[in-house]
Amino acid sequence: MVQGKTGQNNTGQDKNTPTPFTIGVTDKEGNKIKPVGGFSDPGAHEAFGIVFDVNLRGDSEPTAALMERYRELAKLEHAIRELYLETKPSNEAKVTKRAKVNNETKFRQYFVRLFYLAQLILEGDVYKENDDKKVGNRLSDDAAKAEVAAIANDLIDDEAPGIKNGHLRALAGLAGRLSLLFLAAYVVLMRFNYNAPNSNLLMEVLRDLKIDQLAAANFMLLWVGTFLGVCLSYAIRTHTFSLSDLTRTDSDYLTPEIRLVLAGAFATLLTLFCVAGLGDVAFGNVKLTAITTDPRMAFIVGAVFGISEQKLSGTVEKRVGKLFGSVEK
Repeated sequence: MVQGKTGQNNTGQDKNTPTPFTIGVTDKEGNKIKPVGGFSDPGAHEAFGIVFDVNLRGDSEPTAALMERYRELAKLEHAIRELYLETKPSNEAKVTKRAKVNNETKFRQYFVRLFYLAQLILEGDVYKENDDKKVGNRLSDDAAKAEVAAIANDLIDDEAPGIKNGHLRALAGLAGRLSLLFLAAYVVLMRFNYNAPNSNLLMEVLRDLKIDQLAAANFMLLWVGTFLGVCLSYAIRTHTFSLSDLTRTDSDYLTPEIRLVLAGAFATLLTLFCVAGLGDVAFGNVKLTAITTDPRMAFIVGAVFGISEQKLSGTVEKRVGKLFGSVEK
């Protein structure tokens, strides 16, 4: 929270030499908590946010370097609030009283540390003299950057393992449930005789639509393989966390269900391009069109597509671009 400040400086210094920032605390609703004797207490049970009062008078105007440090500190504050305090309504019943207490304890530890670091970087060395609040020198920019990075790294080290494993469990669980549906479809397609005179309605529809039974069944395995590949892709690529990764599922902001469906759709579309004769892709000595007759190949190709899911959209885009380029010619 940032507030513009043009009134009298309350740091205990001469009002003609104000500091660029004055750091305070707010409650859960964002209301500023009045300092006691000029000092804010981040350890108070009602303190849940940092307020950054900006002084814009004369030489007190904050420099670009200080504003950059402010943005980094604000991102850290947002991260610890979202990690330890924010609970989605759908998850409230799952959060035990003990977990809430542990989260608030972790929050308070990071919050107090962050508050005093923000004060030292943006406001200065705050101390009491003759019952007045005094402000000394600020931390150098190099030291400030190092300390901000240290808190961020500690937060990542504490929370990244649990977050990554939690995201992977959610992704794998959803992939497993979706895979059961596609495996059931595969069994149904392979269980009935496509050409039997007494075939069921599904077989008749496939025959009327000129859809090959084995090819359709293998496309079900393509989706299953893609789901597995997407899970492996997440496990492989997310070995280095940033602060932003603690509060989002991935850099493209896709939810697990949308990621799985999009990966399957792109894999299917790219395979259909090849089956339709709009170009083929070879895996070693085997061409992609082989999935229409080889169930193992369908599953393996799906897994490869899933592992490369972040490149799939670009591959499809290039394929479509080439197609339109040849049409224009």
